[in-house]
Amino acid sequence: MDDVALGYIMVCWADLAALNGASGVMPSTCSSAMNRFSTSKQQQFFAINWDWDNAFFAASGTWQLLRSRLQVANGGPTPLSVTDAADYMSRTLNSWQDTSKVCPTSPFDGNYQVGHSTGDG
Repeated sequence: MDDVALGYIMVCWADLAALNGASGVMPSTCSSAMNRFSTSKQQQFFAINWDWDNAFFAASGTWQLLRSRLQVANGGPTPLSVTDAADYMSRTLNSWQDTSKVCPTSPFDGNYQVGHSTGDG
């Protein structure tokens, strides 16, 4: 469902670009994209990750990218789905941990030899 939402958002983006900043004109494709995003959010909102099978983070980022255009097209406040996208992105990015704390502090000094390896140790 998240990849479908991303597809709808991309079509909405193209339609917003065709409006050249016209105010108060929300393309129907954007309304459809908002519905698809909301449906995807219900399924993906607590899956805080971004992998090969989860396009919800990409959909959220694209929705955020369109924030100002959506405000103009909406003729007022930011649509709720854009606010939800910002919240999801923030929660996802805040869940990442600094892995440098578990890596060795000194460089690997095993059997490293300069030059071509013959594979025989």
